[in-house]
Amino acid sequence: DLAQLYLVQSTQTLTRADLSDEEKIQIVRENISLGLRAINTAVNLAPYNVANWNVRGYFWRNLIGLQNGAEIESLNSYERATKLEPTSPYSFAEMGRVYILSAQNKAKVGKIEESKEDLNLAISLLERSIQLKSDYPVAHYLLAVAYDQSGQAEKAIEKLELIKQFSPNDMGTRFQLAVLYWRQKQFPQSKKELQEILAFDPDYLSAYYLLGVIADEEGEKDKAISYFEKILEKRKDEKIEKILQNIREGKKALEGLEFELPI
Repeated sequence: DLAQLYLVQSTQTLTRADLSDEEKIQIVRENISLGLRAINTAVNLAPYNVANWNVRGYFWRNLIGLQNGAEIESLNSYERATKLEPTSPYSFAEMGRVYILSAQNKAKVGKIEESKEDLNLAISLLERSIQLKSDYPVAHYLLAVAYDQSGQAEKAIEKLELIKQFSPNDMGTRFQLAVLYWRQKQFPQSKKELQEILAFDPDYLSAYYLLGVIADEEGEKDKAISYFEKILEKRKDEKIEKILQNIREGKKALEGLEFELPI
């Protein structure tokens, strides 16, 4: 518990406006060091407690890309958890999550083949998790992510549709499904998901954003403007203002910008 509190404190530190970047880095490093000391103490005191190893895996997973060896330490921790509790789907799914993160990082630096290998390992582990619990939504969701990143969009959509049956009120999953439909140019299906999200949660800003992008792609400029203006009614956002400027100047909404959700 103490290790996780230090992790939360690190995250909160990064959002503080009263600190310089140097001060933030120093505080985060101290918190990480204290957090690692705490979780290592926990596993040394109770080495057969599976929860300790899962938390250790979680702690190191949050350091992937920030600290050398984080991926290996995370995987080793989750693997230890699978040895202690081989019938639990949780640790296998979390190992799959680590490989997905690793694949993303490797793809960013051009290590495409290594990225593919990590995605294949992720898919194998997530399938193992689902074998242990067929209705485990986390594993199905992560498998959809792995399929999507490996270029198997149809399989990803199939998985998210399945999760929707398990958890119809999980708006995060439904939004990801809408994004996949949009990427596949299946605009009617995407809009249907987004409208249902807004019926459930009228403040789901990312749904307005994607609806605006789709309307722009379909040439419905006035409708696109109305969706993006909905976001500005909720909060100030310079990127949304730039999108609106683009549309009013006859440009594509995202011209000069990347697809970036307002969350």
